[in-house]
Amino acid sequence: MDIFTIDYIQEITAKYFSIDKNDLISSKRAKDIIFARQIAMYLCRELGHASFKKIGDKFGNRDYVIVIYACNKVKKNIEVNETLRLIVDSLKNVISENIYQY
Repeated sequence: MDIFTIDYIQEITAKYFSIDKNDLISSKRAKDIIFARQIAMYLCRELGHASFKKIGDKFGNRDYVIVIYACNKVKKNIEVNETLRLIVDSLKNVISENIYQY
């Protein structure tokens, strides 16, 4: 069993960004929520090895094309945005260590 479930990644990502987990799943379009949602989708793919369809289903029944877009956007921006890379690396560490400190 893979410990990096979509639910777990959503939970840790929501805590990291101080937002409600339900906001990641919702259709809310606030920039901070979209940012966290896209990173969570990317991490579900990278760490959880989930399919685009499964990720979309767990993020409010979004179409897999939206998930592909989010994953590609984060992957591309990590290469050019040091701050984003540090955020993603930090989240990967928290998720991988299976801990979260408040």
